[in-house]
Amino acid sequence: RKLKSSSDWTVLEAITRKALRCLPLDGRQISALGVAVAGMTDCRNGVVLDAPALRWRNLDLLEKMKPLFEFPVYINNDVNCALMGEQWLGAGKSCNDLFSIALGTGVGSAIISNGNLIYGANFMAGEIGFWIEKEDHLTGKKNSFEHFGVAEHKVSGTALEKLFSSSKEFFELNDPKGIAKDVTNVGRWGNGDV
Repeated sequence: RKLKSSSDWTVLEAITRKALRCLPLDGRQISALGVAVAGMTDCRNGVVLDAPALRWRNLDLLEKMKPLFEFPVYINNDVNCALMGEQWLGAGKSCNDLFSIALGTGVGSAIISNGNLIYGANFMAGEIGFWIEKEDHLTGKKNSFEHFGVAEHKVSGTALEKLFSSSKEFFELNDPKGIAKDVTNVGRWGNGDV
């Protein structure tokens, strides 16, 4: 079930504890907890560097969560986690080289090369929401932390939602041959719009 996002980490703690109680196992059977954060994360130290949707900047989430659980806690970017899941159990199971783009509140991507997740300098390898085109540069558009990137303002799910009344309208206008029709059908939930 999709829950409303919260920037209050104590709410996240309560949701996590509730979810763990719903599992058909006791705490001793859990070997670790993975936390996927929509934003730039320093996964080596468990710090959320910048998560505009949550209004988190330089939040040591690992330090906050570690004392609450009896098992190791790992923090990483949500798109990185999704791609690692695809490589582990999904469509990329037999692949050593994978690339994924995620459109949601923002825009992100993840890269696996030679079987290794690529983090890049300052953990920004997949942060394509911060791309700037020549036109953006010429008109003075700039990226800054604590805000969504320039590209995210154009192509994220949030940006597209402002331009189109539904995913169906978007695909009909931009894909008249219906090539992306399956995406609309697979992606439906709630009120039928992606």
